[in-house]
Amino acid sequence: GEMGVHSLSDLTEVKFVVRRAAEHLVLNADDPEVRRRGSNVERPVTWVSLDAEDRLVREHQKAGGRVALVENGILVLCDGTMREDLLPVERVPVALGGAARYNLTNALCAAAAAWRMGLSFDAIRAGLAGFESDPIRNPGRLNSFDLGGVHALVDFAHNPHGMRALFELADALPHQRLAVLLGQAGDRDDASIIELAQITAETRPDLVVVKHMTRHLRGRAEGEVVRLIDQTLRQHGLASSAIQESPSELEAARDALTWAQPGDLLLLLCHAERDEVLELLQRLQRENWQPGSPLP
Repeated sequence: GEMGVHSLSDLTEVKFVVRRAAEHLVLNADDPEVRRRGSNVERPVTWVSLDAEDRLVREHQKAGGRVALVENGILVLCDGTMREDLLPVERVPVALGGAARYNLTNALCAAAAAWRMGLSFDAIRAGLAGFESDPIRNPGRLNSFDLGGVHALVDFAHNPHGMRALFELADALPHQRLAVLLGQAGDRDDASIIELAQITAETRPDLVVVKHMTRHLRGRAEGEVVRLIDQTLRQHGLASSAIQESPSELEAARDALTWAQPGDLLLLLCHAERDEVLELLQRLQRENWQPGSPLP
């Protein structure tokens, strides 16, 4: 919704400019836009897929091409008939045991690129196994906290595609109730903001805390984005009792934590005050905070 890019298709087109300079492309066969554009490129391609039986990928491999796959729970690299088993899905920390499928795709893409650059298989294994989604190395990228039985995830998901992936992850994780911290910067167009809220409403969370993002108004009036999100949530069937408004991102996170009980899952989508939210969660973890206890 900014800089002339208004859809995922637009973004894919922009990113495909790299094909003009790259000697080799690593492409995600599970993405329809990438698949369509990548089928006719002139550069050598490594196709990546979570579907070990994907027809395009298997035909590419049979023709002697490189592929990266998940097969029987194992990350695999193939070059024609050559096959190298890298490591089980469970040993890739950012995949959360396979629940974060989009991070499995990211891991395969990284492995394929590293392989093309000449890294050894052992080095690739070590990189995948040692790459954590912690607040130090990956702040705001699926940072996970266990707080007295409450599972809190901090992520930067800020567009409809990312939200769908995050809700797919939430669906794969065990939880009693679901809370979502939701907001958007003012420079996104109305359609993008509405779609973000619509996707959230269709997931039927038990609580949505709509946050004001005063630092990121970017030309909009104070409260304009919040009202648009609130209106969309209600129009798509979310009950008023499941919607709460908060004056800032940090306060929204505190509201979700105050509401939480053991067994709940909190999706804390953070942008403006990510560091402050992470600092709070790390403190709660250090102090062995329990749900229902006062927050510092």
